[in-house]
Amino acid sequence: LFEKKGIRVYMEIAGFWTPEYLRHKLRQLEGVENVDMIVAADRSNACQQLDRLGRRFKIIYYKRKVPLRPILDYLNSKEAVLRETQRKHLRDRELKVEGPFTTTADIAEQLDVLEEAVKDVLQERRIPGYRFLGDVLISEVTLNLIEERLTQRIEEGVLTLNEATQLIEKLGGVRPTRILEVLDYVIEWHGIDPTKARIRREPGVT
Repeated sequence: LFEKKGIRVYMEIAGFWTPEYLRHKLRQLEGVENVDMIVAADRSNACQQLDRLGRRFKIIYYKRKVPLRPILDYLNSKEAVLRETQRKHLRDRELKVEGPFTTTADIAEQLDVLEEAVKDVLQERRIPGYRFLGDVLISEVTLNLIEERLTQRIEEGVLTLNEATQLIEKLGGVRPTRILEVLDYVIEWHGIDPTKARIRREPGVT
């Protein structure tokens, strides 16, 4: 059984079945109603008899080994349909956000929908008082405070990436490098040691 946020797809593997067992399974499958199912059938077992079930189930024929790709493709197609349905539903729904930040994963969990559907909607519309940073919503109040503190700190001297990260997290921010990018800060790397990386403002940015 494959299950995800309202998607439920069953799978039956028709391996080395005797003719009698095959007929038995065919009768069983023909009696199944309103179930989304993948039937993976071994070609060497003359399972072409399953073709007549193709209108109701996804039939995948294989030789020696069940292929993963067509299974994933089918599941992805189901998820794409659900994502579009949920996106249309969320368009007309008020999304309430509180606190300095929240993640799209948290919103999706609260609403019991796909995270991708939440991201789609947040790319289309703005939540008052918040900035959308890919997978995070951060309050503009928090973002402005972070920018103010970073500016003050840089005026005092060299600011390392480690210190900037700690400052951002202390003020309630998450995804520090993404926040730095949004605020037009650049990370200067001096070798591969992250403790030596420094932060500076993009030229021309005030």
